[in-house]
Amino acid sequence: MKEAYQIDESKDKGSAPTWAKVFYQTFYSIEKDKKVRKVFTVVNFMTFLLIPNIYYGFIRGNLFRNF
Repeated sequence: MKEAYQIDESKDKGSAPTWAKVFYQTFYSIEKDKKVRKVFTVVNFMTFLLIPNIYYGFIRGNLFRNF
């Protein structure tokens, strides 16, 4: 992304679109900042583990019905 767009405002390559700036800042902060990385890890944990368990356990009520 850095090669396709100049992230900082430069007149040589033109400025990057807003979506490119947002993605660049997000991925840069995940890579460099440990606090953001921990928050990202917790959000991933909730997304991939807790949400399916909540959906099949509480909403559908059949998480352990077949065991």
